[in-house]
Formats: sequence, C-alpha cells, structure tokens
Amino acid sequence: MNKILLVLGVVLILSSTVSFAQSNAIRIGIEGGPNRSSFWGNDFAEKGGYTKKAINFSSGVSFEYHFTDLLSFRSGLAFERKGVTFQVQQIDESRTKFGTATGRSTYDYLTLPLLAKITLGDNPVFFVNAGPYLGYLLKQTNIIEDSDIQPGSREDRTGDNRKLDLGITTGLGAGVKVTDKVLVTMELRYNLGLYNISAVPVYNNGEVRTKSANLLIGIAHRIRD
Repeated sequence: MNKILLVLGVVLILSSTVSFAQSNAIRIGIEGGPNRSSFWGNDFAEKGGYTKKAINFSSGVSFEYHFTDLLSFRSGLAFERKGVTFQVQQIDESRTKFGTATGRSTYDYLTLPLLAKITLGDNPVFFVNAGPYLGYLLKQTNIIEDSDIQPGSREDRTGDNRKLDLGITTGLGAGVKVTDKVLVTMELRYNLGLYNISAVPVYNNGEVRTKSANLLIGIAHRIRD
C-alpha cells in the first residue's frame, strides 16, 4: 500500500512541475487482455486458502489527453471480469459417495480509471500512470462445475454485493509508433480495491476487497495534434 501511495505521489509531484511545451494531442483506442484477480480484507481470502487467484480478462476503450509531451490525462471505459476459484465438498443423495468440485466466483464490472500519465521517449515510448478507479458491478455469479457426484450449477449472487467498487490503479508500459498517428502499447497494470464490496456480513468482521494484475495490449489513434 505504501508503495502505491509513493508512486501516486511521485506522479502528482511531476505533474505539478512540468514545464514542457503544450501538446494538446488526443488519442482514442482499444485495449484488453488477461488479468489475475483475487480478494483481500478477510481471513478466508488471505490466510485460509479457501480461494485461489483466477485468470480472467478485461477489454474496453481508452482516451488520452496530452497537456504536454510528458504529461497526460488517461481514462477510458472497460468491461473487467474479476473473481476467484474455490473447492466445494460434495456428497450424493445416498450419502455413500464423497467428492469435490471446482467452483468459480465471477464479478463483472464496468471500470473507469482516472489516471495521470508520464511518458518518456519518442519511439519506443515508455510510460507510468497512477490514479483512482471506479467500478460498477453488472453481475456476480457463482458457478459450480460438473462432478462425478453432482451436476454443476450457476447462481446469481449480485444482490449480495454493493454496486460500487473503488480503489487505486498503477501501471507501467511501453509503446511503439507504427505510423505518425498510430501507437501500439503493452502495459502491466495493478488495481487495488479500497472499498468493501460485500453487502452481507463477512466472517470475523472482515471485508471483501478486490485486487487484480492486468496485462493490457492496446492500439491508439491520434485524432488531434
């Protein structure tokens, strides 16, 4: 947590001291890729080993406004799936067979980051960004896969969760200009939720907070110089 606040502080300090020539360029694009997500804030997520990190994905549109060649504001709107996997103990109706099944909890969000971005270099370019994000829950589903003991199931648990998620985003990446106006990028982005998303009580007065590491591949087009 301290490292994240430090990165955000550095970005804000640099933002306040930039004296480069005005740019005013605008880029729009698309980006997406896999993520590895989990939860924190309660004993089950952090100590008990009851849940495991899961590979999910995100995809969306990006927007960037350059105040200068160095400093820009970056945002966008993305569909992001977060969640975890877990194991379920099962017993058949005759109570003679026992087994386990794999379960998945998926959380589908619309996510809006509000980031300050520092860009260095010309081609390739290197960048870091940081800032808050807002997430709006579309749906939360618990899925139990088929097993030898019982058939699988799917349960909508959206009502057990708060609609809002908010937290801190940090990221670093690089890009290559394929033309004067088109930039292809790769970014490693980390999202740390700071808000309890559970609308129901959590064991031992805990909370459910999200976290995810995203690998984003994007392409952006400069629409204004």
